Amino acid sequence: MSAALLALLLAQTCVAEISLQPTPAECVLMWDINGRAARAREIPIETQTRRFNAYWRSSKQRAQRPWIARLQRSGSKPEGWPDGALWERNIDRWLLYLERADVFVVEFRSGAPLRRAGKADTYGARCDDDEQKGRYTCDVPPCPEAAFVPLFGGRTLQAYWDVGPCIVARRAARDAKR
Repeated sequence: MSAALLALLLAQTCVAEISLQPTPAECVLMWDINGRAARAREIPIETQTRRFNAYWRSSKQRAQRPWIARLQRSGSKPEGWPDGALWERNIDRWLLYLERADVFVVEFRSGAPLRRAGKADTYGARCDDDEQKGRYTCDVPPCPEAAFVPLFGGRTLQAYWDVGPCIVARRAARDAKR
């Protein structure tokens, strides 16, 4: 896949995950996690991204928001853009997502280390704020042992997790059965 098409896929994926937020900083965290997983699995990052992101796996999600898959590098208004929403208010954000994705693709393909997401290995959706717990209430860890990783002070739109403890716990349980 060309660098331009890969950057387009990554930017579209970020929009599917967090919409067109004012800053693409969180996009880089998600790309970092998918990039590390792709390297570890020795598969193309585009394959890893499509496997991990629900938008690309779910025909229902694509049917609800078809405009995401129609976002283009030109910045033109995508077909199916929601009625009443002004594309002019979002085009600069979209182009910034693309610019950051272009930079990430160059870094990724150069073999540069990817550690922007710290110890986080995976991410998932968030729900309601719960200040007392210091995270959102529906952050469901991918396993009971997973450690919450509070990136950007925990004020992210996704929940980030270190699943290393899950792997250790699974191996210990497996070894105990032997």
